[in-house]
Amino acid sequence: MVARKVGVYRLSCCASPSLIEQLGLPERPSDLASWPCIINTNLAQPNGWQFRDVENRSSTVAVHGKVRMDNDETQRVLALSGVGCAYLPVDLLRADLESNRLVQLLPGWETESMPIYAILPSRRFQPRRLEALVSAVTGVLSH
Repeated sequence: MVARKVGVYRLSCCASPSLIEQLGLPERPSDLASWPCIINTNLAQPNGWQFRDVENRSSTVAVHGKVRMDNDETQRVLALSGVGCAYLPVDLLRADLESNRLVQLLPGWETESMPIYAILPSRRFQPRRLEALVSAVTGVLSH
């Protein structure tokens, strides 16, 4: 078996304009410690949101919130409703961020990302149709 990287799963920290109007924009990750947050139990550290500054220094913020769940779509809806800020996949949030229904918090800070791999049989035994599928998936995930 071989592993082939096909994409990157990127996360974003965001909130609704109404929540930002109420609390103001955070200036640094540590500001989120006092915000209501929607805790994403899909993360390895649900209460520890990770950020990197422009000098690549890591910062983990202990966040708190009354809502804890593993359903990203429901977390997105709650964030849109102003329940709290969320730490979710960029692909899920893209349309909301582009339309300003959600606002990316701390845009100067990098958020967590994880590589996505396809696990394949040895190249020697790989059918061409499988290679075509992996190439197509790679194309979609690398946009």
